[in-house]
Amino acid sequence: MRTVVEAGHFYSCTGPTNVSLQGWEIGKQLAAESEQPVMALFIDDHHPEMAFLQPGEVPASDGAEATLKTGADTVFYESVFAAQSLGAALALLDAGQIKSKKGVLGVGGVRLAELSPDKDALDPTCVFMDYLLVKEKAKIGGDQIVVLPAGSYESQQAKLGIVLSRLVVPEMTSYTAKFFDNTGAVTKEMAL
Repeated sequence: MRTVVEAGHFYSCTGPTNVSLQGWEIGKQLAAESEQPVMALFIDDHHPEMAFLQPGEVPASDGAEATLKTGADTVFYESVFAAQSLGAALALLDAGQIKSKKGVLGVGGVRLAELSPDKDALDPTCVFMDYLLVKEKAKIGGDQIVVLPAGSYESQQAKLGIVLSRLVVPEMTSYTAKFFDNTGAVTKEMAL
C-alpha cells in the first residue's frame, strides 16, 4: 500500500522555518517505516504578502528550501489549487455535493469558499484548497495519506475531516494528521 507523507509545509513569503524542518524530519522517519512512501512538500505561494510565523517559529537557514525540495518526491504549490478552485467548486455545486447560501459555499457546516454573483470568481478557504490537495495526493497513488502539520493547524484539519466525510475521495483509504510541538514530538494524532 502506497503512503503519501506530506511534511515540511511552509509559506513562500517566509521560506522554511524551524517548524517546517521539524515536520520534515518526522515525515522522513514515517516514510522510512512505510511501504512505497512518497515524500510530498506543500508550499503556500498563494499568500505571498502575509507572514505566518507562529510563536517560537523562526526562519530556517539559507539552503533549507533547496534541501526540502530536493528531498521531496513531489512538490505541491497552493497557487495551483487556487487556480483550479473555481472549476472544482462549480463542479461540486452542479453535482449537488456542496451547497450555496448567498454565495457562500459549504458542506457539513464547513465554509469552503465565496462565489461571486456571476459565478466567475471564487475566494477559496484554506480548507477547500486542502481538500483539493488531498485529491491530488490520492491521484498520485496515495492509498494512505499522512500529513504532519504543526499543532496550530488542528482546527483546520478537523474541518477538513468533516469535508472528507462528505466529499469522499475514492482512491484514498485513510487520512491521518499527526500534530507536533516545537520540540518535534508528535503530540496528537487525528485519523479522518
